[in-house]
Amino acid sequence: MRRCLICLVRFPAVAPDWTPKAISWGGTFGLAPSTLNWAGGVQISFPAFDIFRIHQEKKVQAANVRAEQMRYQQTMDDLSIQVEQAQAKLDGARQVAQNTPIEVAAARQSEQQQRTRFQSSLATVVEVAVRRAY
Repeated sequence: MRRCLICLVRFPAVAPDWTPKAISWGGTFGLAPSTLNWAGGVQISFPAFDIFRIHQEKKVQAANVRAEQMRYQQTMDDLSIQVEQAQAKLDGARQVAQNTPIEVAAARQSEQQQRTRFQSSLATVVEVAVRRAY
C-alpha cells in the first residue's frame, strides 16, 4: 500500500516566501524491508547442571547393580549348599535302605533264637521281653 504525502514545513530563518516540499511514498522511507520474511527455527534445550545429578544417579545405579550381583551370588551359594545337604541326606537314606534288609534278617534271627531259648527253658519270659525291646 503506497500513498503520497506532501509536507509543508516553514523555517523562520529562511525567507518567508520560500516553502520546502517533501514527498514521501509512505512506509519507512526504504529503511526497513517492504515485504515480510518468514522464518523457521529449532530450539534445543540442554540442562547443563543436570550432568552432576546424572553422574550421581549413575553411581547409585552402579552400586545397586553390585548389590544385586552380590545378592544373586549369595543365593546361588545358599542353593548349592542346600543341594549338597540334600544329596548327603539322600546318600544316608540310601545306605539305611540298603542296610534295612540285613537288619530285618538279623532281628528275625534274634527273635527265633530267643523263642527257642524260651521254649527249651533256657531263658525266662523277662529275658525274652528285654531282648525284644532292643
